[in-house]
Amino acid sequence: MKNRSVPMVIILGLVTIGIYYLIWLHQTRAELLEKKAAEKIMSPWLVLIPFVGGLIFIYGLWQYSEGAAKVTNNKYSHAVAFLLLWLLGPIGAGIVQGAYNEVGGAQA
Repeated sequence: MKNRSVPMVIILGLVTIGIYYLIWLHQTRAELLEKKAAEKIMSPWLVLIPFVGGLIFIYGLWQYSEGAAKVTNNKYSHAVAFLLLWLLGPIGAGIVQGAYNEVGGAQA
């Protein structure tokens, strides 16, 4: 996983009112799929679909969390990663990015 600045992930996510959070999810999703941590993860951009986008996004976060748990060797379990990303948004993304940075540093 690519190392990113945890404070910048949080700050940009909050300042852009969640737009950077979607970009971060998109970029890290590609990395998770590349590492084969998950068979498929729905695109975070599906949240933009009227009426059902929110439900699809939550399901996509559930898939994403499974890959995040695998790639970080269960530093945060599937359920904990999901709750961090869903309930805390950009702050949860920063926490998960910290776990990615630890894994990325160990592999380098």
